[in-house]
Amino acid sequence: MIRRTKPSVHYAWDVLVAAVPSKDGALTMVFSTDSERYIFGAGENAQRALAQTSAQVGRTRVVMVGDAKLDSRGGLPGLTMKRLDDGADELDLIGPPDMRHFMATYKASVTRAECKLKVVPHPYQLPSGEAHVIYTGDHLHIKSIALKPAAEMDSGSGGESSSASRIPRSYLEEWAKSIVDQMFPAKANLSKHSPSSPLPLPPQDETLTDMVYILQGIDIIGKFDNAKAKELKVPFGPIRAKLVAGEAIEFEDPDEPGKILNVKAEDVVGETVPGPAVIIVTCSAENLDRLLVSPAFDKYQGDAAVHEVVYVIHQIPAEVLSNPHYRQWMTKFGAKTQHLIADTTNLSNEVVMRGSAWAMLKLSLLDEQIFPLPYGPPDPQRADNLPPNTTYLTHGASFRIHPRGAPLPPSAERDRPFPTTRQGIEHAKALYSNQHYIANVCRRAKQAVQRDSRHSSPPSFAGEDITVTTLGTGSAVPSKLRNVSATHLDIPDVGGILLDAGEGTTGQLYRRFGTELATVYENLKAIFISHMHGDHHLGIQSVLRERFQLGINSKLYIIGPLYLANSLAGSSGWQQGIPQGALDNIIFINNFDMIAGPLIKTLDKTEAGNDVSEWAPTGLQTDKFPISEAFLTGHHRWPQHDILEANALSTILSQHSAALMMKDLGFVGFRSPKMRHRGWAWGLVLEHESGWKISYSGDTMPCHDFITSAYGSTLMIHEATLDDEHKQDALEKGHSTFSQALSVGYQAKAQNLLLTHFSQRYPRVARLKGDQKPGDGPELAIAFDLMSIKIRDMWRMQYYTDAFDTLFPPEQEAESGDVDGGEDQSVSRAARKRQSSPSRFTPPPIPLNGSSKKSKQERRKPAQPQRATSPTNRAQSTLHSGSLKRSWSDR
Repeated sequence: MIRRTKPSVHYAWDVLVAAVPSKDGALTMVFSTDSERYIFGAGENAQRALAQTSAQVGRTRVVMVGDAKLDSRGGLPGLTMKRLDDGADELDLIGPPDMRHFMATYKASVTRAECKLKVVPHPYQLPSGEAHVIYTGDHLHIKSIALKPAAEMDSGSGGESSSASRIPRSYLEEWAKSIVDQMFPAKANLSKHSPSSPLPLPPQDETLTDMVYILQGIDIIGKFDNAKAKELKVPFGPIRAKLVAGEAIEFEDPDEPGKILNVKAEDVVGETVPGPAVIIVTCSAENLDRLLVSPAFDKYQGDAAVHEVVYVIHQIPAEVLSNPHYRQWMTKFGAKTQHLIADTTNLSNEVVMRGSAWAMLKLSLLDEQIFPLPYGPPDPQRADNLPPNTTYLTHGASFRIHPRGAPLPPSAERDRPFPTTRQGIEHAKALYSNQHYIANVCRRAKQAVQRDSRHSSPPSFAGEDITVTTLGTGSAVPSKLRNVSATHLDIPDVGGILLDAGEGTTGQLYRRFGTELATVYENLKAIFISHMHGDHHLGIQSVLRERFQLGINSKLYIIGPLYLANSLAGSSGWQQGIPQGALDNIIFINNFDMIAGPLIKTLDKTEAGNDVSEWAPTGLQTDKFPISEAFLTGHHRWPQHDILEANALSTILSQHSAALMMKDLGFVGFRSPKMRHRGWAWGLVLEHESGWKISYSGDTMPCHDFITSAYGSTLMIHEATLDDEHKQDALEKGHSTFSQALSVGYQAKAQNLLLTHFSQRYPRVARLKGDQKPGDGPELAIAFDLMSIKIRDMWRMQYYTDAFDTLFPPEQEAESGDVDGGEDQSVSRAARKRQSSPSRFTPPPIPLNGSSKKSKQERRKPAQPQRATSPTNRAQSTLHSGSLKRSWSDR
């Protein structure tokens, strides 16, 4: 977007570092001027990091992406949807030349009927290192510079997307643009979208492109000289504003009527000064030579510099930082320029999602096995011989760019850094344990668990040792305390199964499993994606990429919608640099073909084994199932076979891939019933030869087909998005209320019921109230992020319900009104409230008498188990929260 801008008398310009490169995600920064905001970095952690730091992101006009890697822009689709749904009137997405292609691959899940969104890639025709004005706003304009690998395509429109595909680059760009124009028009018929014909992979050199951005502040008008204006008889009033704006004026001489005086702006206004600049450099070792010879920095370096560079922000690996030629290039900006380093090699281990970590620490006081602390070792050793005026960026830091020396606004970060040492963690636990009412409620809960006979004699049944880890338990958008949908099943003698993979799933896996992460990926056997809403699938590419980066190339089944396969086929982020054999081991099963289960529902390993082996991946490369033309021409590297169209051939491939998976993993039952949600959505029911049965609802209203398929489940995982007071909202959005989910568990005779996918309007805890009797219905558990629980331990959760209310009192829920990220107005209200209230995670004050507010008689009562209600009184059960703020979209 280009606007005409004029010099300004004064404007403020700040930057907030919402996240540094870490295992949680990529660098995320917010640049703020008086009228606009600009976000740099759109990794999968971006939305949560912005919420964690209470960043004000209203009036965001631009989102900039640093390179073409998945790390830098994996969260862009979700961030885009959030900004549009929060009412952004204009939004430009700026990035490398393949930016339109990247967004077009999400055509099935990232669309809006009415919006003013533009995807603005750096022109692919420009040679490496040449600057291009890509955006001009009210107070600054942005120049983009692409650093392309040595084997870049020739400039002009005759370049090819790859040596094999022979598609003109101009045609590929028009193809991507036509898709994006249908995704984000002012008014559009969204039915035009088709899952077929995915885009070919983008040109390889563009997937390795790094971007540099020069954020140039507008020129600053000199000071108005009142003495000179008085001497020239310039009258007071609006006429002086014209001089400040650079216009000449004429007026009647007050001393000589009829005489006209002319005054030019330069007669009374000081010299206009070039505005300050900030440069953001993203550069890999492969592209360093292109950066060092770029002429785009001539106006900013050396004696001929025209603009003052206040900060240079370097998003670079350690190899580039230690390069002597790069350090020499840094010194050319002069002694006044400050250099800020975002190290992409030695990633920070600081827990960025502080609010979630502190909540987990509270829960660990109840049960350290079910509620383990997030993994956060000390930061790695970094180079300390930095050049002058150079320092490392830190999470939550903020800087004033203009005017220099002016005070910064107070930080809106409410949560203290989470400790990374054992000593620090024990000290933090003591802060809470020393609060008598917290210690008392935790002690009573633990005693109640120990009194239960199942504590000394654990139940034994098929599947009792399966561990369920709820990586993300929120709906719609990531928030401070709940990430979006992802649940990991660790099944002994089978392996791991991932149920949905919302954005940020890789960061959650790291925080939960830490040093065991490689083993978790190695044992991962299948990923199930229930439907194409972003909060359920936007993290799958990062999961695949990280698995490959760890050197794990074994067979992995993906069960999901056909739209998902089309998106994966055209996306380079998870395929770049991966051996073809590893890609061939990703086997896709269309869950539409599994509504009634595979054609071969049960397999006898002795009789059917030979038949099934014919459908192994190598066997599929036969005359019966020819390799697809798109694969042979190089348009796609995955999949090899024609599974991207809904036809008889793809159905047969899915059916036999499902049969192969059943044989490999020992399943005797496998169905993916169609659920009752907006658009196509599927559940999952798995039954194992050892006798256990697990069912997963995904997003749905109560569904009879699911109840029938899931009957007798050892474990049912069901969504419970909204409380009963919002039953109409649940109906409109295709979700279940708490009581409805509970009723489904009863009707299906599930032994254990785990509720998840809570609306982000309930940020901390879903509160269950009602009258239950021991043995009435399934064992009920409420999910928290990063919780790990064996099925045989589900019964413990009933004893922790009262403790949840104490650890997370309703008044803290009310204070969490900005969990959805919030617009400026809501953030400002929260900021004003914080001025008169303690930090959210400051331990609550000790009551004056050293005890809780309950009476002695109440305190002496043993903790009573609180279990699920029966259908007859389930209306008494509800999710409660002190905050009833309407979430932007409880998808």
